[in-house]
Amino acid sequence: MENHRMSLETLASMEYPVLLDTSVLLGYSNINRNQITLTEKFAKAKESYDFFVLMQDYVKNGSNFCITSLVSEELQNGYSFSLKKSIKKVGYCEDRKLLELHRKRRDSSKEQRILDRTFQENNKILQLRKDEQILYDLIYNGNFELKEKYKLSESNFDFLISGMVLAKANGIAALVSNDKGIFRARKDVLIKENFQFHKFYFFIRENFLSFKKIGG
Repeated sequence: MENHRMSLETLASMEYPVLLDTSVLLGYSNINRNQITLTEKFAKAKESYDFFVLMQDYVKNGSNFCITSLVSEELQNGYSFSLKKSIKKVGYCEDRKLLELHRKRRDSSKEQRILDRTFQENNKILQLRKDEQILYDLIYNGNFELKEKYKLSESNFDFLISGMVLAKANGIAALVSNDKGIFRARKDVLIKENFQFHKFYFFIRENFLSFKKIGG
C-alpha cells in the first residue's frame, strides 16, 4: 500500500509550489483540543512556538512554501495578554505555572508574527501575474457557489482558488489545510475545471511534523 504520509522536510523539498493554510500553521488534526492541565496547555504553546521557529528556517532557506495575502493577514493576529494584570489578579506566587503559560503563549504569538514577516521578506506571499489573475477571476466567479455550499470564509475560498491557479500555471501544485470544507470544495473545482486530481494534491497536517496526502 502506498504511504501517503510525509515529513515536513520532505514536503518542503517537493518540486512544486505548496500553499499553506492558516489552519496547518496554527495546529494539526490529531491535536487534543481538550487540554485540561496547565502542563498540557504549556506543552501545546511550546510546540506552537517551536513550529513557528522551524518554519521560519524553511521559508528563509528556499523551500517551496508560500501563503496567500489573506493567510498573511490572519497570521498577524496574535495572542493578547497583559502579564501585569494577570499577576495582580492571581498573584505571582499563587499561580506561577499560569503565568509561565501566558508567557509561552505570548512568545509563541510573537514568533507567529515573525513567521508572517519572514514570508513577506522572502517573497513567499503569493503574487499572481497578470495572466494568472485573469485565470483566478474566471475560476473564482465560475465556482463562487461553492463558497456558500461549503461555508467557506473569503480567506479559505481565496486559498482554494489560488491553489487551483497555481496548479494550472505550473502543471502541479499542493494545498495544505486541515479545513474539511476546502477539501470537499476542491473536488468540485477539479471536476468543473476538468483538471486531474493527481496534479492538485491536498495534504493535512496530522501531527507536529507529519503530513498526509488525501483525496487522490
